[in-house]
Amino acid sequence: KGLQRGLSPPLYVPGTLDNPYPCPENWVPYNAIGENIWRPTVNKLIWCNRLAFFLLFLGAIILAFALTLQPKISDDWYLFWSFQKSAGALDYIIGQYTEVTGRLWLILLSTFVLPNPTVEIVYRAFIVIEIVLLAALAWYCALGPGAWRRTRENLQAMAIFGSLLWFALPERNETIAWTAGNFVYLVPALFGLVFIAWLERSMIASPTDRDGVRWHRRPSDILSFLLGFSAGVSHEQIVAACAAYLALIV
Repeated sequence: KGLQRGLSPPLYVPGTLDNPYPCPENWVPYNAIGENIWRPTVNKLIWCNRLAFFLLFLGAIILAFALTLQPKISDDWYLFWSFQKSAGALDYIIGQYTEVTGRLWLILLSTFVLPNPTVEIVYRAFIVIEIVLLAALAWYCALGPGAWRRTRENLQAMAIFGSLLWFALPERNETIAWTAGNFVYLVPALFGLVFIAWLERSMIASPTDRDGVRWHRRPSDILSFLLGFSAGVSHEQIVAACAAYLALIV
């Protein structure tokens, strides 16, 4: 009607747009001939996001394949030969714990992973899952509740955070790819973050004993003990980090 009267067309007209990036105040821009000038830009952004997530997924698949090709080196062979010389799994676990190291997860994983080639290959492929869990737990510990919202913006932010965390990890060839180093560093880091994340959740969760029944709290108490024990027997540095965190929140 404005064109028929010789008037300038409005820059915005009311409308809705089925995309994750609507215009301010739900207005859709049109040009002088009625074409939507915002939709092509939105479509490009959507395809860029999809391409970015595809490249991230492809990179994870390539990394998982590369990790399966990692051979035994250094302490991998030492732990493997120590297991072969022992009388069995129990004898190896007791000997390692009483004579070599108190890092229980290193002992247990080296007992069940290194002597079995198939299990070892599968475990190395799943190191990528450990990296994703590390990034997700660190993201939760940083933001607290709501960190795992399934929105496009939050997933983008978490993916960027995880990528930066990956590049910030020290000596990835030793702490991630090397099997024994993975047992010593990455796995304890996971247990430490799980313990801290559980404490974060426990501090904001509603009490479970509103009715005065004490045993309602026991499953949570038992789980807290198990997570704390798992983190405590993993690595000395994780013990120090968790102790420092507890000192700050108490």
